[in-house]
Amino acid sequence: MQFTITINQAKALEWGLNAQQALLFAFVYECPSWAKPIKADGGIFYALSKAKIIEELPLLTDKPDTAYRMLKALESSSLIELSSTASITLVRLTDKGREWNRKLDGSEKYPTQGEDGSEKNPRRIGKISDVGRKKIREGSEKSPTNQDTSQVTSNQETSQEELCAPSAHAPSAEAEQMAPVAEATPDLFSSFWKLYPRRQDKAKAQKAWAKLKVTPELFALIITGLSAQVASADWLKDDGRYVPMPTTWLNGRRWEDEVKLASNVHQFPQSRHTGIDKRNYTDGTTMREDGTYAF
Repeated sequence: MQFTITINQAKALEWGLNAQQALLFAFVYECPSWAKPIKADGGIFYALSKAKIIEELPLLTDKPDTAYRMLKALESSSLIELSSTASITLVRLTDKGREWNRKLDGSEKYPTQGEDGSEKNPRRIGKISDVGRKKIREGSEKSPTNQDTSQVTSNQETSQEELCAPSAHAPSAEAEQMAPVAEATPDLFSSFWKLYPRRQDKAKAQKAWAKLKVTPELFALIITGLSAQVASADWLKDDGRYVPMPTTWLNGRRWEDEVKLASNVHQFPQSRHTGIDKRNYTDGTTMREDGTYAF
């Protein structure tokens, strides 16, 4: 079982994924780092059985059919491509899916040992990462924080006199103070609505949301409770038949409920993945000229 999975919430919201789909895609995204590559029609895929999904993601589902339906949903969203052999499901990322952990400059926020960024196959990292480190060092005094933002400055060489010169179109001090607040206010209800698995009676849900006067701190508690409940036994039963209406859930402050996990989830299991640091992962492979390995 995987103990830690990184979910890019920004991309999940952008692509319209619910919490369960985002959890599964975050797992599939890592497949090139550990799954066996299989050559099939159309190129290289990676072996990913439904049993493997159930074993590694017990919070997601314990039913092979449900796991496969979720894979098909990711394929419908153009995030993965599916194929199969006589005995196992094959999967690989699409160009869109590879953007899951990419920043605006094309590099990865959370590099994985995979087809696009491993030390075995450094075709897209090498020189780019060297340049990135130089830029960080050169810019550390100019901007010691927020190195991972998307702000773009139009002229790095602007003189101090130009910066201090008054502008005829410069906003008032009051407007400058108010503008950042307006831009930073997120649409918290929309984020909640995209993650809630039963999206019905939106107008009533919005009224219930408005009564709560949700702050960023309360929003964090709501999403934490929701993330736990989407994996609960009641919500997973009969494909979500017993998921409450969002208005009922909000009015009852149901994110504060104690969660009963699905029957197949065990707390703190003893890991069977031992001796990983002593394995030789190149056994039975041949090194290519570019430093990668082939079976």
